[in-house]
Amino acid sequence: MQIILGDIVAGVLTNANSNYSGNTLITQGELQIRNAHALGYGNAVVTSNADLAVGGGASYGTVTNNIDLNGDGPSGAGALEANDTSTQVTFGGTINLVTSATVSVFGSASGFIISGPIIGPGALKKGSHAACTIILTCPTNSYSGGTSNTGGTLQLGSGSTCGSVGSGAVTNNGTLAYNHSDNATNNSPISGNGNLTHTGTGMLTLGGANTYSGTTVVNGGTLVVNGSLGTNTITVTNGATLAGYGVINGAVTEQSGGTLALGAAIGTLTINNALTLAGTNVIKLSHVTSATNDVIQGLSNVTFGGTLTIITNGTLQSGDTFHLFNASAYSGFFAATNLPALGNGLSWDASGLTNGTLKVVGGTPTRPLFVQTPFQLGDGNFQLKFAGTSGNYRLWATINLAPTPLTNTWTLLTSGTFSGGTVTFKDSQATNYPLRFYSITVP
Repeated sequence: MQIILGDIVAGVLTNANSNYSGNTLITQGELQIRNAHALGYGNAVVTSNADLAVGGGASYGTVTNNIDLNGDGPSGAGALEANDTSTQVTFGGTINLVTSATVSVFGSASGFIISGPIIGPGALKKGSHAACTIILTCPTNSYSGGTSNTGGTLQLGSGSTCGSVGSGAVTNNGTLAYNHSDNATNNSPISGNGNLTHTGTGMLTLGGANTYSGTTVVNGGTLVVNGSLGTNTITVTNGATLAGYGVINGAVTEQSGGTLALGAAIGTLTINNALTLAGTNVIKLSHVTSATNDVIQGLSNVTFGGTLTIITNGTLQSGDTFHLFNASAYSGFFAATNLPALGNGLSWDASGLTNGTLKVVGGTPTRPLFVQTPFQLGDGNFQLKFAGTSGNYRLWATINLAPTPLTNTWTLLTSGTFSGGTVTFKDSQATNYPLRFYSITVP
């Protein structure tokens, strides 16, 4: 059996035991249901200028029917709605956006969740009702027409799995609210004049070229900016983390319980505005083949505060200089620093931290060594291999083991700079002497 509703202003289905298996076609006006099972077992098809609504002010559980949506409903109010105070409903079937369609909440309905997958070529449009919230919890939404929030809150996730916005551009003129505990990524560009918030313990990665002009507030979890953000301000609140290697064009404020930590790999975060620090700031340093570090650059000014925590990799060496923050102006100071212990008599020089610079000083340079006995080549000359950890070197030769200084009695063969590998040198004059002694020095 198939039910077709047309040429009506509004109709209400309250039956809790509908068991017909055909489709329900809503071709005009509004069909309001007041039971999760009112539509039987078939699909609901909402044509242009019609809408399907749930109302009556109760909690109805989950509507499991698949629903095809076309258009924005009567007078553009919405093709799929929740009406009346205290109405709560979850749509768990597949929502097929045959064309672009609007979903809306009216009359202070308190719960509108779409947990089923949203598919189709159309765009998902949220109605412009400032007090209403619509929640998407399916992480595999695949609709391709983009997403538009014309007002109120479009929430992705409800504390656990993060909902998704399909593909295509996102226009946000309300609040785009992420609330989840898993890892999620949105590479679709977000525009509009709305705000973005992040809550929960999960990690959200923004990879698109985002130009929305509202505020960004990280209330929990981690926001990773690997794309770009516009000139909107970013606030990292207590218990939240800002990370990433992208470009932020707005001012960033870290509260006392917030964290700034770029990510697992050493990289660069660009903030083309002011940065105010008051929480935990994690910076990574490394010296494997050369000195490198996390950098926060582009700053118009930075105000230091909170705690600086340094994580090291490799073997840091005397003279290593790390520019952590690059700004036009600096102010404030870190209230505390967590600097790991250094070996070989090395120590930290933190006197430059007020300008964003940290150095390694002191220690005794590691003596360079021959890594093998001089090897005689077929032409009678000797091949030498030697290595050192860092700095400049000089290779000397003589036929007489005279006392130092070598500069008076030995011949300088070559000089250079250690770069972490082995240096190979051929002494093409060796056949001119009955014996030959070699020595390596560091200036």
